[in-house]
Amino acid sequence: SVITVCPGVYEEYVTVSGAGKDGLKLIAKGAVIFQPPIIPVPADGAILSVVNATNVTIQGFIVDGAGLYGTTGDPLGISYINASGKITKNIVTGMSNTPVSNLAQGIGILADNSLSVPLKVTIQQNTVESYQQAGILVSANVNATVTQNTLVGSGAADNAPIGIWMEEVTGGKVLKNTIRH
Repeated sequence: SVITVCPGVYEEYVTVSGAGKDGLKLIAKGAVIFQPPIIPVPADGAILSVVNATNVTIQGFIVDGAGLYGTTGDPLGISYINASGKITKNIVTGMSNTPVSNLAQGIGILADNSLSVPLKVTIQQNTVESYQQAGILVSANVNATVTQNTLVGSGAADNAPIGIWMEEVTGGKVLKNTIRH
């Protein structure tokens, strides 16, 4: 099924969770901005999260940390946890502390899988900017295609941000991305 989200600024955390959401397409219609409310922070800390679902598409959103994480929060824009699907044509910004610090936190897009079966995630044509630790982090039993993304970090000089970080993956491709700091 397809859920189309109308233009506006939404101050909330959004979670797509469970097998009942398999195959869901969450599509922005126009300028749709998700910003975190001050509290409460969800368990995985993501503003827009897909958990334990397969073949879910997130397309066309603006996910903005908006400098609301202060000095101690751990900003996370979009996450796929034990989930598969496609993250495409989104803008993720403001995933850093205020002011930017040397702490290793602040991730634009995260794909992580603790299940025994590898999951496939495609991350393409996104813009991730003003992140403190990593623009895109793919880890643990994920087969990822990361292509045509633009990444612009904002880490402090002592903690230069990582554009694309892949660890313990089961395979994948990293092609035609632009990374600037």
